[in-house]
Formats: sequence, C-alpha cells, structure tokens
Amino acid sequence: MFTSKNEVQKDERTTVVENASYALAYKFVGFALLFDVAYRAYAIGDSSWDLLAILIISGLLTTAYQIRNKIVNRGWANTFILTITLAGLIAFFIVLIRTIH
Repeated sequence: MFTSKNEVQKDERTTVVENASYALAYKFVGFALLFDVAYRAYAIGDSSWDLLAILIISGLLTTAYQIRNKIVNRGWANTFILTITLAGLIAFFIVLIRTIH
C-alpha cells in the first residue's frame, strides 16, 4: 500500500507508461470491435456498420490530433497510403470471389 512517502510523483516516465497503457487498451478495444464485426457478419449474418463506424471514427480522431500537433512524418504517410491500397485490393478480391461463387 502506498503512503504519502511512497507515492510516485508524476514525471516524464510516468507519463510515458500511462500513455503506453492507454495505447494498449485502445488496441485491445479496436481488435475486439473488429472481431465482433467479423463474428456478426459471418456467424450471424448481421451488419455491424455502427461498430465499424466507431472504430473508423476513433482512428480518424487520433490521426487528426497527431496531424494537428505535427508529429506525422513522411514514413507515416507512406504507410497510410500502402495500408489503404492493400485494404482496397483485399476488399476488391473478396467481392470478386463472392460474386463468382
């Protein structure tokens, strides 16, 4: 148990650890939402656009905040473009395969 003598003062290290814990929780919630959307689509046949919209909007908010604070570099932009391109190609082939069968 912490007493007033043992309390950790907030410094740069505690801020980094705190932010890392938030990032871990955000990733967990994001993947849990993706899993739920996939499960509802394939097992139940339910459309889960509301959950997918929550995930997309949260990603857009964090991206906008990072751009506003100028921490986004060229490597990030290249990764973003590559990710969007690959996601589009995968979606195209999934639709193509489903329409053939």
